[in-house]
Amino acid sequence: MIDINELRRLAQAVIGWGCCNQAWLDQSEDTPAAVVGHIDEDGETYPVVTIDCDQYSAAGQSLPLGKFYAAANPAVINELLHRLEAAEQDAEEQARLNGMGASREAALMAKLEA
Repeated sequence: MIDINELRRLAQAVIGWGCCNQAWLDQSEDTPAAVVGHIDEDGETYPVVTIDCDQYSAAGQSLPLGKFYAAANPAVINELLHRLEAAEQDAEEQARLNGMGASREAALMAKLEA
């Protein structure tokens, strides 16, 4: 089960790091590792997290995992939670309206049969 409130709290606690939305391969070491952080308009890199999946026998997975982490930044998580809650509210309202329609239909059918 996803604790939406806890996920929102965690995302909001680090919302200032929303610019850490890029991933690249750092090849400065013997074994390349992915880095998540920010690249500015001048091409300067600001690394925040290094991901090295090769040490876990998962060669080639560092960059895809880094890109996923970069894409799932705090701003995106907040937006997804907002959309999820809006969709849940829409579904509840639709269910309520459908229920009202079913009740009215049953009452009308009862009158017709009588």
